[in-house]
Amino acid sequence: MINLISILPSVFELASSDKNREQHLDHIWSLFYNHALLANISNGQWIEYIYSLRLTPSIKEKFLMHTKKLSDLNRIVNISTEIRRKPQNHKDWTGIALEALENQKLEAIIGTEEARKMFGIKMENFIDFPIDPFEYKINSLQPVHTSVVPKNKIGLRDALKPILQYAKIIRIIDPYFNCLAENRGQAYFNALKLIAELVSADSDNYMANRMHRKVIEIFTSKDKSGLPKSHNVLKDKYNEKLLNVATTYGLKIEMHILRSIPGGTSRPNTRDRPHDRFLLTDQFGFSLSQGIMFNDESDMRPVVLHLLTEDSWRVKMEECTVNPHYETDVSLFVEPSTSE
Repeated sequence: MINLISILPSVFELASSDKNREQHLDHIWSLFYNHALLANISNGQWIEYIYSLRLTPSIKEKFLMHTKKLSDLNRIVNISTEIRRKPQNHKDWTGIALEALENQKLEAIIGTEEARKMFGIKMENFIDFPIDPFEYKINSLQPVHTSVVPKNKIGLRDALKPILQYAKIIRIIDPYFNCLAENRGQAYFNALKLIAELVSADSDNYMANRMHRKVIEIFTSKDKSGLPKSHNVLKDKYNEKLLNVATTYGLKIEMHILRSIPGGTSRPNTRDRPHDRFLLTDQFGFSLSQGIMFNDESDMRPVVLHLLTEDSWRVKMEECTVNPHYETDVSLFVEPSTSE
């Protein structure tokens, strides 16, 4: 559902040579406001290099505008590479992008026919510019807003990895979330550990600096989750479980037990604790048909993930921080000690 895409510098130069091609470039930018992340390859040097090119004022202005907007949305991802020297030309940049694609750090590259011929590229996820906006023949560019995922570890891992691996904030909203429940507690705990594993996969540079640790925030219902009513019992039993996960994966974990949970995006002002579940990150948001939880590896029951619009995503993110309808009964905060 979420793709990490690199654009070769030669695309911007080709777009500068023809006004019609500039319109095709506008279409590419739209991908990153819907379902894609923009790769800033070569340890983050790509943006600097593009800006140094001799492009038309219009294309350069749009480049600055879009990269700023996408940066504000946390949809630009710095991709490290093994190549140490700074890329000097388009050939170098194509080689770096191909290396990242082969190492599965990218889902697709948008390049040029010239680059394809120069490197003898035959892979489908190298996409030639210009691209007809009405022809979505390449899977990597197809907007997939809904995904049906089997409720087991493999299915959830495959679906959640591209959603979580570059996120810094993850919010789970599930009124039934309870790792202590007799029947479903272990299933929820399994899911929490999987989410932490996927979130920490890109976190080497976050481990040492506690100010930059990624955070998982859980919002659940005091009434519907079946959690212990006593705050002392709750803290005694939950702190150990959460701290174990936080220490293993170098994360902060917050758990907020709420008196009420606001309605979904269709009913933003209700307080009737509905059956609404969401998985939100600082990049995208998803509604869920069921809770993210699993026990049986062979369980093929489906959970449906639906990509929220940008407006709906913003509303749900803000509800977690400023909406007075989130009345907190008790909150737990855990993270590894600074000596970890």
